[in-house]
Amino acid sequence: MNRFIRRNFLKGQHIVRHIQTVRPACSHHQCIKKNVSPEVVFSCARTASSSSSSLNSPSQRSQLFDDYLNKHSQLLNEYNNNNNRSQRFNEYNNNNNNRSQLLNEYHNRIGYLQLTDLGKHAVEFAQDARGSRFIEQKLKSARRKAKAQLVYALRGHMLTLAQHVYGCHVLETVLKSVDDNALRMEIINELSAQVIPLARHKYGSRVIEHVLEHCTERQKRPVLEQLLGNVHSLVTDQYGAFVIQRVLEHGLLEDRERIVRSLEQANVLTLGTDQYGYYAIRHVIEHCTEEQKRPVLEQLLDNVLTLVTNKHGYFVIQHVLEHCTEEQKRPVLEQLYANVLTLVTNKHGCFAIQHVLEHCTEEQKRPVLEQLLDNVRILVTDQYASHAFKHVLEHCTEEQKRPVLEQLLDNVRILVTDQYASHVFKHMIEHCTEEQKRPVLEQLLDNLHILVTDQYASHVIQHVLQHGLPEDRERIVRSLQENLHILVTDQYASHVFKHMIEHCTEEQKRPVLEQLLDNLHILVTDQYASHVIQHVLQHGLPEDRDRIVRSVRGDIMKNVHLNSFCSIIYKCLLYGTTEQQNALIDELCADNGSGSPPLLEIMKQPSAKYVVQKMQYIVDSAARRAHKMMFDDGNTDPLRNTANKSLTHTVQAQQQRGGAQ
Repeated sequence: MNRFIRRNFLKGQHIVRHIQTVRPACSHHQCIKKNVSPEVVFSCARTASSSSSSLNSPSQRSQLFDDYLNKHSQLLNEYNNNNNRSQRFNEYNNNNNNRSQLLNEYHNRIGYLQLTDLGKHAVEFAQDARGSRFIEQKLKSARRKAKAQLVYALRGHMLTLAQHVYGCHVLETVLKSVDDNALRMEIINELSAQVIPLARHKYGSRVIEHVLEHCTERQKRPVLEQLLGNVHSLVTDQYGAFVIQRVLEHGLLEDRERIVRSLEQANVLTLGTDQYGYYAIRHVIEHCTEEQKRPVLEQLLDNVLTLVTNKHGYFVIQHVLEHCTEEQKRPVLEQLYANVLTLVTNKHGCFAIQHVLEHCTEEQKRPVLEQLLDNVRILVTDQYASHAFKHVLEHCTEEQKRPVLEQLLDNVRILVTDQYASHVFKHMIEHCTEEQKRPVLEQLLDNLHILVTDQYASHVIQHVLQHGLPEDRERIVRSLQENLHILVTDQYASHVFKHMIEHCTEEQKRPVLEQLLDNLHILVTDQYASHVIQHVLQHGLPEDRDRIVRSVRGDIMKNVHLNSFCSIIYKCLLYGTTEQQNALIDELCADNGSGSPPLLEIMKQPSAKYVVQKMQYIVDSAARRAHKMMFDDGNTDPLRNTANKSLTHTVQAQQQRGGAQ
C-alpha cells in the first residue's frame, strides 16, 4: 500500500511539475494574446492531468494526492478571491457549501458508507449526481430492511424526486428492486396525486412508465384509471405518448379497448400524421387483437395516400404491412399499386415502395416492378425513385434484375455521370454477379479518362477499385498512369488515386507510386494531389515515407502557409518513424540566428496549428516514456529533461530572444 501511495503521488507530482515547468511560457503567451485569465489555463491543466492516467481517477487516487489537489484548489480559491471568478466555479463552490457533512464525506470517497447510514439525508443523496448512483448501486444488493428504511426516508418527497433529473432514476430503481407490496404502495400513493402532470413531464414520465412495467395490476390500477381518462391529451404529448405506449404493452385487454375507442373518437388520420400521436397508432396495430384494431384500420384504409406521403404517417402504413394479416394488407397494397409512379418520386412515399420490394412476396412485388421497368430511364435519375432501383438490385431475383440491367447498359456513359443514377451503378457493382455487371464494367473501363474527372462518375470508378476483379484494377492503373501528372491534380480524379493506393496490391500500384514520388516537389503543394501523397504516407512502404520526408525537409518555411503542405507535414509526424519525426522537429526548432525563429513563424500560421500540436505531443510522449522508465527503475529523484532538444524549451528561448530584440 505504501508503495502504491508513493508511486501515485509521484505520478501526480510529475504531472503538476510537467504543467508548471514545461508549458509556462506557452500558457503565459496564450493568456496575453487572448486575454484569458490564468484560472482557465490552470483549470484545463488540471483536467488534462486527471485524465492522463486511470490511476489518477477520483476513485483510485491516493489520500496523499487528494490532499495535494485540495491544497491546489485552496491556492486557486485565493487567486479567485482577488479576481472575477467564472459563474460555473461560483456555482460549484456554492453547491459544496450547501452540502451536508455526510454528502461531503461521500464525495471525499468514504468507503464504509452504507444505505442505512443515509437516514434524513436520503433525499439529498437522491438529488445529487454521485449520491443517486450510490443509492442505485446499493439497492441491487441491499436487504429488505435497508430498502424499507430508504422508502420511509423518501416519504413525502416522491413527487419532487420523480421530476428531478437524478431523483427519477432513484425511484425507478426502487420500483424495480423492491418486492414488498406495502413499500411500492407508499410510492404509488404519493404519485397518484399528480399522475397526469407527471406523465407529461420529461423525468416524471419515466417513473410512471416504471410503475406500469414493474408493479402488479392491483398496485398500478389507480394510475391506469387516471391515464385512461386522459388519453386524448396524453397521446399527442411529447412524453405522455410514451406512457400510453406502455399502457398498450402492459395493460389488460379492456385497457387497450378503452384506448382504441379514445383514438377512434380523436380521429385516426389526425393522430397518424402527428409527430407523437402516430406512436400510439403503431402500438395499437402491433399489440392489439384483430378485433380491437379493426376500427382503426378502417379509418386508415380510407386515407392510405395521405398517410403514406406524410413523414409520420408512412411509419403507420409500414406497420400495417409488417403486422397485419394478408387480408388486411390487400386494400393498402391495391392503393399503392394504383399510384406507384407518384409514390416512388415522393420524398416519403418512396419508402413504401421500397418496403414492398424488400419485405413482400414475389407475387406482391410484381405489379410494382412492372411499372418501374417501363420507366427505368426516367426514374433512375430521380432523387427518390433511384432508391427503389437500388432495392431492386439488392433484394429482387436474378430474373427481376435482368430488365433493369439491360436498360442501364444502353445508357451507361450518360447515366453514370448523373447525381442519382450513379448511386444505382455503385449498387449494381456491389450486389450483382460478375456475369450481370461485366458488360457495364467494360463500358466504364473504356471511358475511364472521361469518367474519373466527373463529379459523380469518379465515385463509380472508386467502387470498381474496391469491389472489382484484380484485372479490373490493373486496367485502371495502366489507363491512369499515362496522364498521371494531370489527373492527380484534378479535384475528382485525385480521389480515384487515393482508392487505388488503398485497395490495389503493391505490385499493381508501384508504377503509379514511382511517378508520384518522382514529382513530389510539385505535388506536395497542390490542393488535391497533396491528399494523394498523404495516402501514400498512410498506406505506402517505409521507404516511400522516407522519400517524402526527405523531399519536404528544407522547404518547410517556404510552404508553411499552405494548408496542403502542412497536412503532409502532419501526416509525416503521424506515420513517420522516430528518426523521421526528430528530423522534422529539429529543423523547425533550429536556431537560425535571425530575428524570426522558424517555430514562432510557424505558430503564426493558422494552417500549421495541428503540426505544432502534434510536435508537442510527440515530445511530451517521449518525456512520459522516459519518466515511466525512471519510475520502473526505482529512481525517485527529481526528474530532469536531458534531451538534446526540447520543443517547449525552444519556444521559451525563442520567445525571450524575440522579446529582447
